Amino acid sequence: MPLIDMKRPKSHEKDVVAQSTADQEEEYPYCLRIQLENYELVRLNKKITDFKVGEKVTIEAESTVVEISQHTGEGREHDSTVSLQIKQMAISTKKKSSFERVADGMKVLENMEKG
Repeated sequence: MPLIDMKRPKSHEKDVVAQSTADQEEEYPYCLRIQLENYELVRLNKKITDFKVGEKVTIEAESTVVEISQHTGEGREHDSTVSLQIKQMAISTKKKSSFERVADGMKVLENMEKG
């Protein structure tokens, strides 16, 4: 599945009515940020020293849709929200070889066939 850049265009920031100043300065929406605390790092077999600020990491996750909502108000554009709860996750701080990516894809396909 191809990756989509979620960077918001400047024009979108002006259209959103109830957005805080901090949110307006962010290129990417805060709602797409994931915070891993000690418990999650241990579960993922990672240490804080495995990460560097600005480094790209690969995340694979399985989520469940927990809420869908739509809001319309006077003077506001239609607002749609889908809330996802991540239930299973893997994270990699090293770049994978083409062979490793293909092997991972095969595992995903096998799991899809099983379940």
